[in-house]
Amino acid sequence: MIEQAKSSIWIFTPYLDFTLNKLLSKSLNDIGIVIITSLEGENPFLRGSQLKALKELISNGVVIKNLSGLHAKILLVDNNYISLGSQNFTSRGRKNKEAGFQSNTSFLESDILQNLNDWHDQANIVNAELIDTLIEYVKVNEDELAELKKRLEEDLESIINKFTNEESNFTITESEHYNTIFRYAQSDVIVYKKLSGIYKNYFSFKVDAPNDLSQWIKIGTKGEEEKVSLPAYFYFPSLNSKTMQMAFLRVHITTITYMKSEFHMNFWSGFDIKGKRFTVDFKFLKTKCKEANIKITLSSGLIGKVNLYYLFNAIEFKLVKSKFSNNVCEKFINDNLLNKPRKMREFLYDKVRPQKFTTKQDQPEEIEKFLPKDSYELGIMEFQNQPILIFEEY
Repeated sequence: MIEQAKSSIWIFTPYLDFTLNKLLSKSLNDIGIVIITSLEGENPFLRGSQLKALKELISNGVVIKNLSGLHAKILLVDNNYISLGSQNFTSRGRKNKEAGFQSNTSFLESDILQNLNDWHDQANIVNAELIDTLIEYVKVNEDELAELKKRLEEDLESIINKFTNEESNFTITESEHYNTIFRYAQSDVIVYKKLSGIYKNYFSFKVDAPNDLSQWIKIGTKGEEEKVSLPAYFYFPSLNSKTMQMAFLRVHITTITYMKSEFHMNFWSGFDIKGKRFTVDFKFLKTKCKEANIKITLSSGLIGKVNLYYLFNAIEFKLVKSKFSNNVCEKFINDNLLNKPRKMREFLYDKVRPQKFTTKQDQPEEIEKFLPKDSYELGIMEFQNQPILIFEEY
């Protein structure tokens, strides 16, 4: 609708950030743009980015007006066509569960259009000096405000977690709400499917500059932040939150290119269980992944073989079923591994640790089947201090 505007764009929203600036960037020189917002209460002070976004809009010639009590989120184009809904004009608003509608029908002479024009007339002009004053106030008090906000979020999270039942532990939660020790150095990381290679003969996923997939933030036990730079071309366990399919994906600075779904540990590098050496085959399954997405095979010439099927949701492993080759193997594995939680956790944790694999350059392992959509929002969750990449459809 914004791209089709011919004469004017009015936007009514109490909350906004630089998402709105990007949305309007192509129309700044040709169209009369008015933003009607609300500077009362908590709106600008819990969202410092809102004030900075408004300052940039004013410098680009956009008219900003303040309307007390505004809670509507409406886009009005050419004083005629309307889009309205519950979503704010923010990056967060694009992720929430929102509802709205857009109509190609003219609202000329309608009551709602008359109301919007009345709101426009009632609103007061906001100048750059007012925004600078508010920004300075937030800057002076930002430590106190941030501490109050952090305490509120922690208290609410603690209260909610007490009432979270066990079943909810097996539901993928957006990484920014989960108590993870890792996050990207950038606020929002979106990756897009691109043709890669010299001959453009396979797919990869790329992130727009200046984002850097290798730059993370690790949060310490006392809340302190530490910058983490990943080694080049490391493979990380990754999960498609919709399909529950998993794979190891190779992460570089701006590109996620190669995929690997399994590895093998031979007798010499295998796993010791009570003095008996087992070879290990680890595989991320490709079908029926909402039932189980990991298969681990332990084999010993003396004991036998077992297949263990797990559902892993980036929070914890859930054993779905096991298949033993004989009764001796079943008793040995149960007594010395499955019924020993600490040893089992260490064993599983080791299998999803970031590892370096050798991947043939001409075999990218069909990453497009693991991530079939054109774009994904990328986040991080952790399992026992172990980062797991989470892909959510964008």
